[in-house]
Amino acid sequence: MNEKKVLYSIRKYTLWAVLGSAALLLVLEILKAWDVVKTTSGGGMANLGDAALSALMGGSLDALGGLNFSAPSVNAWGHIEDTLGIIVGIGALVLLALLVSSRTKVGKIKSGKGKDGKAPAAKVAVVTVTAPVARVQTAKAPTAKAVAANPKK
Repeated sequence: MNEKKVLYSIRKYTLWAVLGSAALLLVLEILKAWDVVKTTSGGGMANLGDAALSALMGGSLDALGGLNFSAPSVNAWGHIEDTLGIIVGIGALVLLALLVSSRTKVGKIKSGKGKDGKAPAAKVAVVTVTAPVARVQTAKAPTAKAVAANPKK
């Protein structure tokens, strides 16, 4: 396989991975907005209402020792969301790198010689400036096609 085909296939599959992961992330965000799935398990403090009511009524603060704070933890949906986010991020970087590499020459230049073994001549742009010339009416010579089409008899 040549280099262009490899880069093209990497670009194609990376683009599909990024687009697919982004679509799945969008679906997951919609499901989170509709409260169908939760990506984190609910943390917080249990019996907070009872402890506050007891403290307001003049009770002891011993109930506060029983309160356990638990931070929200990521569940399976959260891990899926993180993985899709990583795929989208890495895929975007790969696509950017491929875009930059397609604009530059990939590989080594073997030598500065052309196909015939000679160094290529330097190309110089030649600009000629001509002054306006008065038009002179001249008779046009017949072209080769016109001569061949109407042979003289």
